[in-house]
Amino acid sequence: MRPWSAVCLACAVMMGAAASVGMAATMATGDGLSLEVTGSGAVTGVRVGDVDLPVSGEGGLAVADFANQPELQNLIANPGFEEGATGWSLAGTQSIVEEGAHTGSRCGDLAPNIQTSWNERVLIE
Repeated sequence: MRPWSAVCLACAVMMGAAASVGMAATMATGDGLSLEVTGSGAVTGVRVGDVDLPVSGEGGLAVADFANQPELQNLIANPGFEEGATGWSLAGTQSIVEEGAHTGSRCGDLAPNIQTSWNERVLIE
């Protein structure tokens, strides 16, 4: 199987050539990937082996390898309050307590009948 970068480069060159003369084209690799593109370069069909993948609308194409997913990571700093209120903004009567933790030794405590909220900013890059 070819590296994706080589496949993408070959497809980009072929799509550019087809678009430059304004004709539709089907590009295929030796390992079963094929793309159908319009004369303007929009992908209208994707096939992997004998399977047609759904393509709808314009604007992009994504391929996911579900067998090799990245390891999940928690984006919340100090999610279990084990470092006290570090990373959190407490308001009103909110506090960090050591009784009633689901896991670990601490948890956040919201005073009953008080309308309040917890928040933390998470930077997504």
